[in-house]
Amino acid sequence: MKTVALVMLLVSLLALPAMAYDWVVNPANGHRYTLTNTPILQPTWVEAEAEAVSVGGHLATIRNAAEEKWLKDTYGTDWLWIGLNDAENWGTFVWSSGESVSYTNWNSDEPSYTNGPGGEREYYVGYNIGTECGWNDFPDWYRMYGIIELQPVPEPSSFLALCGGVIGLLAFRRRLT
Repeated sequence: MKTVALVMLLVSLLALPAMAYDWVVNPANGHRYTLTNTPILQPTWVEAEAEAVSVGGHLATIRNAAEEKWLKDTYGTDWLWIGLNDAENWGTFVWSSGESVSYTNWNSDEPSYTNGPGGEREYYVGYNIGTECGWNDFPDWYRMYGIIELQPVPEPSSFLALCGGVIGLLAFRRRLT
């Protein structure tokens, strides 16, 4: 019985970070979105992505114009980080979610493939969701909020089955020892 209580406690603790955000569901894909919640300073892209991963997601992947429009309609005006970057291979952009890049909406003259104002390369992508501006690459010291995206939540029956499976494995392991 202590094992069951421990597993349930762990499952509920894992869900706590995601509950501290104001999530909005995109009805077209079932994914949940929110803005980064970094106190004091706006995060760099790396900090925003780390925050997204800490709650089980990544910075937003934009798959098509309709999804980009939904994000613009939902989050108003400001520059925001999205998950696109070329940090590992400069000039080859990838989504932090691991999805393939099938849609882009760069500003004219972007990506710049040049060094930033301080001489550093611009690896991380943000965009101004409040205007007709497109995407821009920025250096890693630049700070702005990011859009966090979570994949659809499993059905409650799937979640309960997962918990039951974990409990069963723990009980089986205990029986073996």
